[in-house]
Amino acid sequence: PLSGALRNAAAMSVKTVLFNALQGVIGDLIVGFTADKLKVGLWSGKIELDNLEVNVEAARKLGLPVRIIFGKVARLSVSIP
Repeated sequence: PLSGALRNAAAMSVKTVLFNALQGVIGDLIVGFTADKLKVGLWSGKIELDNLEVNVEAARKLGLPVRIIFGKVARLSVSIP
């Protein structure tokens, strides 16, 4: 089994990689997207983002058939089996 320190180091490395990948994909769409908003369950396969504010101007540039005035996502959860 992994020691506590090694387990924490592995979790932080995975979190950093995931944050950088997500930053490249959704970074422009979210105001103030920081690593502290990202929760990673390394062993459970769960990824959660909390309290996200949508960047209205970036969302408008997507050309979606909706008018966004303000947007907030309380929690976005992803499970990876």
